[in-house]
Amino acid sequence: MGVSLRENHIDTNMVLKQKVKSLVADNKVLRDELGKLKLRLEISGSKPALAKLTLEQLPIGVLIWGSVSGEILKANLEMEKIIGLSAEQLVGQNYFNLYGSDKGWACYQDDNHLWLLNDLPSFRSSAQVKISRNVELLLRRRDGTELWVLVSTSPIKDEHGRIYAICSIMQNIDKHKRAEDKVRKNEERLNYALNASDEGLWDFDYFKDEGYLSPRYFKMLGYRDNAFSGTQASWVQLLHPDDRKKAVQSFRDVVEKRKDSYRSTYRLRTKSGDYRWILSRAVVVNRDENNKFVRVVGTHLDITEMRKMEEALLEANRKLEAQVRNKTEALNESLSLSKRMRAELTELNLLKTKGRNFVAHSPEMEQLLLTAIKLSRRNVSNILITGDSGTGKSRIAKFIHEISGGSNRPFVQINCAALPESLLEAELFGYEKGAFTGAKDEGKAGLFELAQGGTMFLDEIGEMPVTVQAKLLKCLDEKEIMHLGGVRPIRIECMVVAATNAVLHDLIEKKRFRRDLFFRLNTFPIKLPSLKERPEDILPLINHFLTRYNKQYGLNRKISSKGYKILQHYDFPGNVRELRNLVNKVVVLSEDDLLDEMIVHELQTAPRPDNNMQGVTDESEYDFEEQVALFEIRLLSDAIKKHKSTRMVASALNMSQSAVMRRVKKHGLSRLLEQQKK
Repeated sequence: MGVSLRENHIDTNMVLKQKVKSLVADNKVLRDELGKLKLRLEISGSKPALAKLTLEQLPIGVLIWGSVSGEILKANLEMEKIIGLSAEQLVGQNYFNLYGSDKGWACYQDDNHLWLLNDLPSFRSSAQVKISRNVELLLRRRDGTELWVLVSTSPIKDEHGRIYAICSIMQNIDKHKRAEDKVRKNEERLNYALNASDEGLWDFDYFKDEGYLSPRYFKMLGYRDNAFSGTQASWVQLLHPDDRKKAVQSFRDVVEKRKDSYRSTYRLRTKSGDYRWILSRAVVVNRDENNKFVRVVGTHLDITEMRKMEEALLEANRKLEAQVRNKTEALNESLSLSKRMRAELTELNLLKTKGRNFVAHSPEMEQLLLTAIKLSRRNVSNILITGDSGTGKSRIAKFIHEISGGSNRPFVQINCAALPESLLEAELFGYEKGAFTGAKDEGKAGLFELAQGGTMFLDEIGEMPVTVQAKLLKCLDEKEIMHLGGVRPIRIECMVVAATNAVLHDLIEKKRFRRDLFFRLNTFPIKLPSLKERPEDILPLINHFLTRYNKQYGLNRKISSKGYKILQHYDFPGNVRELRNLVNKVVVLSEDDLLDEMIVHELQTAPRPDNNMQGVTDESEYDFEEQVALFEIRLLSDAIKKHKSTRMVASALNMSQSAVMRRVKKHGLSRLLEQQKK
């Protein structure tokens, strides 16, 4: 019976094949019908049960439909699971009515663009074979759920090479895809962390001699990613020759001494050829059964800038140590090291003690006082002090005298510009009885004699007459003087200090000062900076004089921060003397304990070639608001002096009278306004 059934089946197939051959091949509708019949025959085949069983048990989805009519011919069980529709809902339906509609399913690419399965209309108009292989798509079911699938499509052709059906194969890769996405996101986060970190990461397997180097590792050395391998040889090749031995030995110690961690600093060569300092730290993460080091994970931190700062600090310390050493040796070369150190400390303490009335906070003044200490300690002579008027030249001369141990020795001072030539010579060198008309009967000792064992201070040396200069030069050279009218030389032993605010080089060119005397006096020059050149001392000087005069007059005057700023930005052409006199005046004359208004008034009325307070210049170092405030003070002061009343000032400055009054009060100009009204 089985044989007859098989024979009947074969006969039926033969009949169908003959029928197919008799149909008109060019008719597209008939061709599609033929294709469907042929496909059904091939699917039913000689072993239909086996073919069907095989198709149903495939772990991938299979869908077959006619290329022209779009009728779905077959869908296996896995395809039903994937697209969420049963075979009854699929077979016999039109593929083009279901795909991409809310009744069926749709596949999308990453950009949410509907995937058209190799542009299906071309299958109907072309005999070319079009195949898509392993396309990853996001499938959206009718119920809205989504999953990732791997899709392949290919045409089914007849013996004439004409396409009559399409076969789509889908594989559910959703779990794999989502796991892959998770891994990818984790990798992105890791890469972001590795790139954002200042440290390069490295991972090294000792026995395999291979490792991983992070992007930051390459970047800090100027290389592109993976420019060289993570082997030990590559690392050693990058090491600075001077660091190579120590760095390699440190790494070997981790292996040989079975340490749990590693730390080393060395230099690595960059792509440009220079070297960067690296701090390398690592921990052992894997060991074998014999507890031997297998794998280590670590970081590289670029510490080049830190090393530069450390080297700069060490260099500064070396220079400081050299300065201290030089000062110590200069103070007393005959003493031991410990004595020299004690002497240095003694001098610095002496500077603070003796200098309690000499304010010196700026580096320039501190260095100047140290120089003065050295000169006084060695009891040298021929010191020339130069500087603008009011900078404290006579105070420095007294300071040198005092710290030289001269408190019990004479300090004799003369202003060379205060006496005429004849009297100046007699005062300096003395005279005998009857030396000139009007001379004392008993004669008179000269100032150099009176300064014996102490200090002779020649102030305003630039004003000394040239004839007296010649005798002074002989005195300095031979350490002797002779009275006017005398015949016996007198030996002198004293420190000679001269001072001037004149430019002696200019006087030499004008033949008003002897060149040889200049070089004799200028053996140890001290140049006093103007107050404008030592701004760090302005506020301490103000406090010093304010405290002195408050105590002297039994008052409690104060200056606000605004007042301090105004004083600090004033250039004081008269230097310390002008500042001292200003503070003295406002302390005595002010009617209020707060001195700000009086200070502004005094600065505005002070005679100056540049019209009172310093204007706003390109060199100004204070901030914008302070510049504007100073400009307003100057502008309002000029207007008040010219126009006398706030109404006229307001008109001249194109402002309201109330605005003028506010600014007058703000800048402490009320006193100036009242004076102008009188």
